[in-house]
Amino acid sequence: MRFSCARCRHYLEKTAPLMAARFGEWVTLEEIEPRLVCSKCGNKAGNFISYGLPEK
Repeated sequence: MRFSCARCRHYLEKTAPLMAARFGEWVTLEEIEPRLVCSKCGNKAGNFISYGLPEK
């Protein structure tokens, strides 16, 4: 799962497993998304566009 900021479209290079590891436990997408903060514009919780990995 990849995320882009809905405000500035900055791509956040964090996958769900990496985010889970950062917070010390396995967490679901619903738990991860509110914790995201854009490193470019500071946009916070709930304002991200998530993308599934492309089909092969």
